[in-house]
Amino acid sequence: MSWRDLISKAAPLAGAALGGPLAGMAVSAIADALGLPERTEAAIAAAVSVGDGTPEQVQALRQADYAFALRRQELEANYAIDLARIDAADRAGARLRQQATSDNTPRNLTYLLTLMVFAIDGWVIVNGYPHAIPGEIVGRILGALEGAWLMALAFNFGTTRGSYRKTELLAQAPSIESR
Repeated sequence: MSWRDLISKAAPLAGAALGGPLAGMAVSAIADALGLPERTEAAIAAAVSVGDGTPEQVQALRQADYAFALRRQELEANYAIDLARIDAADRAGARLRQQATSDNTPRNLTYLLTLMVFAIDGWVIVNGYPHAIPGEIVGRILGALEGAWLMALAFNFGTTRGSYRKTELLAQAPSIESR
């Protein structure tokens, strides 16, 4: 059994990470668990190259895998928190700019887009697509226009991110019947 096979069996998460972007973190966790001063794949290979590894090595690898999984979850959570902070700061900056400048352009653009969306959609409902233009093109144009309109509405009135998060949490909660 190769050293990679042993690592993959004893520490499946860390073993899977050896070939990817988290390889450095996995190598460090495995080397620390085995008590190796050098954090390299060569050092790990030399330490576990004998057969299936000792029971102590297998136990240490299992503990390293658990620690690796916890660290990975921590990094993923921090990443999600950082993205949420960046998103919130971006929205706050746009709101502050709007308050500081009292610029009517976003409001007027929202009015114009609302008028265009309802006028064009109403025309298409009453008259159908223009026959000279393929329906796919008209659909793409209407989709882009309505996407811009929704973004303008989100800027002026906010989004439903809080509601979306609430829905996610409710979906993860145990059902009332199981209590």
